[in-house]
Amino acid sequence: MTCNNLRNHLKNICLLHGLNLLHNECLPCYESGYFRSTGKREISYSEHILETIKVLNARIRPYIIPLMEECFRIRDNHIVSAVGNSYGDIYEQHLEWAVNSRMNKKNDENILEGYLELMQPILKGKL
Repeated sequence: MTCNNLRNHLKNICLLHGLNLLHNECLPCYESGYFRSTGKREISYSEHILETIKVLNARIRPYIIPLMEECFRIRDNHIVSAVGNSYGDIYEQHLEWAVNSRMNKKNDENILEGYLELMQPILKGKL
């Protein structure tokens, strides 16, 4: 790798993954004696791990979307989300999805039984 920033970002992602695994499955560390309980009120290992996870999340947050897009070459049609798409047109994409939604098409198949007779007059204020 030639880019030091990329190396640091990938190292932070690996550390975050390892700390999450350690936090979720730390019982073997206590059983083996690697983590020990002192009985005194001091910061526990799990609290240290959680604090470090928070620090790593704060470091990674500004770079995570471009990193994931570049590292894994995820295409827009694989993840159906307007956030982080390759065009950056979040609001335009949501508007297009809303306009083209089957719920916004005038089609008698989509209208629930009783809607026109019972609900439409209430919504139009004709009751």
